[in-house]
Amino acid sequence: MDNVERSAAVLDYGCGYGRTLDALEQQGFDNFPAVDTSPGMIARARSLHPAMRFAVLNTPPTLACPDASIDMVVLFAVLTCIPSYDAQRLLIGELHRVLRAGALFYLSDLLLQDDQRNRDR
Repeated sequence: MDNVERSAAVLDYGCGYGRTLDALEQQGFDNFPAVDTSPGMIARARSLHPAMRFAVLNTPPTLACPDASIDMVVLFAVLTCIPSYDAQRLLIGELHRVLRAGALFYLSDLLLQDDQRNRDR
C-alpha cells in the first residue's frame, strides 16, 4: 500500500467494529468510509472511533457511494458470510461500480467449507 495516497478513499466493506481501520489509520490513511450490515457492530465502531464514518447497510450490497468514487476497497472475511454464489457476485459487481479505474481491491477470506464448490471458488 506504499503506492496509495494517504488521502485516498478506502472503503471497508463489512467493517465490523472497525478493527481494520485502526491499522489503516496507523499507516496514515484518514479517509475511510466503512459499512456493515450489523447495526450493533456499527454502534460499537462509532463508540470506538467517533471521528470515523460508519454506515449500516440496509439493502446490501447496495452502497450509497457514487460510481468510481473509491480508491481502494478492503474486504476481509466477508464472502465467507455470504453463502449464495449469486449474492457474492452481486457484491463484487457493486464494489466494481464504486471503484475508480486503476483502484485497488484487497480481498482476504476464510475457507470454512471444504466441499468442492467452495474449494473451486
